[in-house]
Amino acid sequence: MSTAFELAVIPAYKHANEAPRRYTTGTNMFQAFLQGFAVYFIIWWITLFAVLPIGLRTQADDNDIVLGTVPSAPTRFRPVFVFSLTTLISGAIYGIWYVGSTYFGLGFDALPQIGPSFY
Repeated sequence: MSTAFELAVIPAYKHANEAPRRYTTGTNMFQAFLQGFAVYFIIWWITLFAVLPIGLRTQADDNDIVLGTVPSAPTRFRPVFVFSLTTLISGAIYGIWYVGSTYFGLGFDALPQIGPSFY
């Protein structure tokens, strides 16, 4: 009889070459690329909102409020800084996700069940 909090069996590979190859045909490789890009884009988008307030100076902070704008509007928006930092942070997060899912077999099944089990 199984319980709700059993640990998932995670294969341990000594070398990266021993990991099974998941995608062998061109169509599957294209689907894998799209899936990886979708995961990266979601991570990038969420990271963007975490990075936006870093180093932000509002018009109220500088006492230079332009008529017709809210005082919390940025004095100077730096898109190159924001997008570069977002890309670096999300690339690191994606790399951790990729290594964990590809080489260590981690996935949603490895997470503990938080809610009640009705089966």
